Amino acid sequence: MVELMKKINIKTVAMIIIIFIVLFAIFQNPINDTADDKIYKNAYYDISSFFEWANGFLSLWGGRIIALGLCTIFLNINTNIYIIIHAIVAVLLIYYIYKIINDTEEKETKTLPILLLAIMSMFLCIYNPIFNEAVMWVTGAFNYLWPCVALVIALIPFIQVYCNKDVKKWQYILYILASIFACNIEQTGAILVTFATILLILSKFGKIKIPKFMILNYILCILVFFLSLNAIGNRVRYEAELLGWFPNFEMNSFIDKIIIGSSVLLENLINSNIIIIIISALLLINAIQNKNKQRIFLSIIPLIYFILRIISKIFSFTNISNLLYTFKPYNIETVYNPLNFIVIGIGIFILLLIALLIFNSFKDTKKSIIYTLIYLAGICATLALSFSPTIFASGYRIFFVNDIMNLIVATSLISEINNNMKNKKISYFILTCIILLGTLKAIELIFNIKFILSVTYLK
Repeated sequence: MVELMKKINIKTVAMIIIIFIVLFAIFQNPINDTADDKIYKNAYYDISSFFEWANGFLSLWGGRIIALGLCTIFLNINTNIYIIIHAIVAVLLIYYIYKIINDTEEKETKTLPILLLAIMSMFLCIYNPIFNEAVMWVTGAFNYLWPCVALVIALIPFIQVYCNKDVKKWQYILYILASIFACNIEQTGAILVTFATILLILSKFGKIKIPKFMILNYILCILVFFLSLNAIGNRVRYEAELLGWFPNFEMNSFIDKIIIGSSVLLENLINSNIIIIIISALLLINAIQNKNKQRIFLSIIPLIYFILRIISKIFSFTNISNLLYTFKPYNIETVYNPLNFIVIGIGIFILLLIALLIFNSFKDTKKSIIYTLIYLAGICATLALSFSPTIFASGYRIFFVNDIMNLIVATSLISEINNNMKNKKISYFILTCIILLGTLKAIELIFNIKFILSVTYLK
């Protein structure tokens, strides 16, 4: 702990305080009066009633007992206390994303304070309906924001081992708790178990010593994820959602479900995602920086795709709109429309091209592998919902995990550009532009004012 305090300078502390104040102001009006909130709030009158509810929840609804157990407690505390704790949790997300970046660097980046603000800025640029459902809504936050914070923290020791860095013993308890929480939720648990498996295998082949703690932590991740996924209530809920939301779901083939899931994924990433546009711009800057003509050409393609999308929305160019991003995933008939196949094909091509560009944007192969895996993990976590009838029941919040994975990738690209940039003024100009965008979004969220940047959110 003393060693950690020595590393934290005054500028860093100042930035963290600023971030906390901004988030605290944004979180002033949490959404806590929905039907779900009332159910979870009434579950906790005393310890006996809580255990009775927990037993019923595991039997009739699902395995997310840790996340929603915390939810029942926090719904019953003073709102101001919840807002403070919630803001601290969001600050932890931003700080530990930065820590992932540092743990993949040979030496710590010198842009810590302003990079923290850039991370917050991109976080605030998450599509408003997703942000409201996964961050502002209390029950949604315990299903999405809090598990994502746990996921980011739980990824760190596996990254440290793969990058041949020491995992500090005093942090073991934090990593274990984060792993348990992350694996209690399906999306975050799947990412953590898969990511950890791949990195441990690569570490073994690379003849990197794996601490015994990491093996125990890995086994714990698998155990918690398996138990959460196989709770009796998950099957009961599956049947209930099948009847209520998607009665014909079981009639769809494997390919049908993948196509529907792809449409849902692209609906978010293409139609309502600023972070993916930032990633595309950073990939082009990185290619120009490295004077790689082939990568420059390839990096222009996704950027042009997104620019055409925005222009077609502003000026209502229907033909361009239909070809580029009109996804219709809500029933199998519209999915198998020939035009929709073309649209999905173009969208998937753009996403895979971005993955290829991410892999080739880092000089260090380990960084290329880590951040490409993180990018693909976000995509796969959303595609996995193709096999659940709740794919339309859960709303926009199902995309939040994907957005956080993209946020990590965007931050890594900023760091890579900064580290290789001889003229630091250009690097700081990029960071300033991102922070300005985040400032506009913060004003939108605090004062409910709409700016021109909101056009990228139009459907």
